[in-house]
Amino acid sequence: RNSYNLIIKSRKKSLLCKYYDKYSDLHIVDEHHIQNPTIIQQLIKKSSIVIGNSSSAVYEVVFNKKKYMNINSSDFLLSEKSEKYFYDFKKGSMYNFNGLTEVIYPKKMIENLKKRNYDFKQNILKSEYLNYSKKFLGVDKSFDPSKVFKNLKKRSQNA
Repeated sequence: RNSYNLIIKSRKKSLLCKYYDKYSDLHIVDEHHIQNPTIIQQLIKKSSIVIGNSSSAVYEVVFNKKKYMNINSSDFLLSEKSEKYFYDFKKGSMYNFNGLTEVIYPKKMIENLKKRNYDFKQNILKSEYLNYSKKFLGVDKSFDPSKVFKNLKKRSQNA
C-alpha cells in the first residue's frame, strides 16, 4: 500500500470492524488497558502521519510533533446545523493549522493517495508548533513548573 501501513484504531461500539480487519494492515481496539503509554500513543510516536476523523487525538499527535490529516465527513455525517457548530475546519482551527494539521475530503484523499501526492515526511516548523501548542494545547514556553512547586513548598512551610 504505497509503502505505508494502514492502522485503524476503533472502539468496541464500532459496527464496521469486519471492514477494518479486511482493509487495514492492523486493526486495534484500544480501550486504554495499557497506560503510560497507551497502544495508540506508542503508535503515534512511530507514525509519519496520523489520519483521523475529527478526533481529539489531534492534540496528542501534534504534541508528539507529527502531522495530522482530518477527514472532513461532516457533509454526509452531520445533518443538523447545530451539530456542525462544534466542528471548525476553517484555516487556523485545530484541524486546519498551517504546517501541522490539514483538512481533507474523502474523495480527494483517495485520489491523492493513489497518485502518491502527499509528502508525509515534511518537517514541522518550530514556530508553527509553538503557535499551535499555545493556542490549543495550553502550553506556553514561558511557563515554569518549578515556580509552582517552589510556591507550594513555601506555602506548606508557612502553614
